[in-house]
Amino acid sequence: MKRLRTLNLMLVAMLAFSLAASANACAEETGNPLILPEPTEAKPLKFTSTAGSITLNFMSLGLVCLSGSSSGEFTSKRLGKITMSFSRCEAKNPPISCRSQGDERGVILFIEADLHLVAFKVGSELRVGVVIKLAKAIKIECTDGTFEWRGSVIAPLSGVSGKTKTATFSFSSIHECELDKEFCFEGSVHRKFKLEWASSSEFMSLSIERADSVTFETEVLFDF
Repeated sequence: MKRLRTLNLMLVAMLAFSLAASANACAEETGNPLILPEPTEAKPLKFTSTAGSITLNFMSLGLVCLSGSSSGEFTSKRLGKITMSFSRCEAKNPPISCRSQGDERGVILFIEADLHLVAFKVGSELRVGVVIKLAKAIKIECTDGTFEWRGSVIAPLSGVSGKTKTATFSFSSIHECELDKEFCFEGSVHRKFKLEWASSSEFMSLSIERADSVTFETEVLFDF
């Protein structure tokens, strides 16, 4: 009888531990970072942005786009979509013009790219940003060839320390995030977020120097 009572107590303890672990996992998945008030598909948080001169580093040259813009929306506390434009994208030496397939000369479009709000570390400091992920690989047609772009980029958000209707996001060389863990990790290993280009089967790093001034439709708070 005593052994049975001990076994029952052990089972109760194991169940309690399991429930606590499950609760912590749920809290982690539903925790920060998030947007308040929380957007929904019925009431999305819409935004627009503008950018000045943009540099695209690929193909061993700096392709300069004179301007850019974007429009998008968050439809949940972390998820959304964004369409980005790069305008008058050319290199002078040698003279090269590029466009996304089917668009006007000098125009590159990221159509309906995925947005995911994340938190990442700079040193020991936690900061907030978005992962912009191309919905699919896109064809870039340049004067001297056709290339494929794919992947994602972490864009830090600044100017969001309190309630705000404005912010800035900029493309970065940061490739890892911390939160939310389901998105940022695969098991215990950081997922890598980076943009790549290729003219054949070999993909190489693509970097973009771009800063966007963002205007939100309503005042929001980024909690991270």
